[in-house]
Parts: sequence; C-alpha cells; structure tokens
Amino acid sequence: MLTMAMQVKVVRMAQDRKNQQFVHQLHKLHNQTHASHRGSVTFVSGTARFETANQVRVQPSNRIISADNFVVATGSYPRAMPGVPFDGKRILSSDHIMSLEKFPSSMLVVGAGYASCQLLLLLYRNEIGIDA
Repeated sequence: MLTMAMQVKVVRMAQDRKNQQFVHQLHKLHNQTHASHRGSVTFVSGTARFETANQVRVQPSNRIISADNFVVATGSYPRAMPGVPFDGKRILSSDHIMSLEKFPSSMLVVGAGYASCQLLLLLYRNEIGIDA
C-alpha cells in the first residue's frame, strides 16, 4: 500500500496532468478558431454575471461580453463555515489535509466539490472512518 505522502503526490500529479490537458485543449481550440477565422477564444478574468443567455457582465471592468457559447471556469478555494474557522488542527481545509503527517482514525468531510471527492477517495483507500 502506498504511504499517505505518496498518495498525496499521486493526486497532485493527476491534478497537474488534468490542468495541463485542459490548457492544451484551450490553446488548441484557440489556434483552430483563429486559423479558420470562424471565431476566437478570449480568456477573461474577473467576477461575472449573466445578463442574458448571450451576454455576461464582467467586474471590475463592467465589460459586457456577447457570445453564442461560454465556458465558465470558476476555480475554487477552501471556504470555512460561518462561525467555524479553520484552525489547522481539528478543523481543516483541503490545503491543511495535504500537509498532515498522518490521517486521524476518523474524519467528517463537509462539501461535495472536486477536492472533497478526491479527499473521500484518499480516505477510503486508507480505510479511515468517514462521515460525508
């Protein structure tokens, strides 16, 4: 059985590989659309809100972008529950988990995002008691 450190390394490598594949695909799409002059892919960073089915307003620039299709890549970060801040000891974020020396004998996982699902798999494989 792989050690926890080795499993964390494998998970991180898989995440990096997926990110590389995604970026490669976006660049490929961008190059194809420019080559054929059928359209383009524009990377925009900010906070956005759909105004209509074909328009988004991006803040802080207040820019309105119109398109037939959008890819919404929200990203994520650990969010503490109100009144229950992360302390790095008993209340952990996904960032804290990756720096643990060893897993506790049981753990409650709150959330159903990408990181939570990966964590549940890692805990399951290590036969850790899980409440999700």
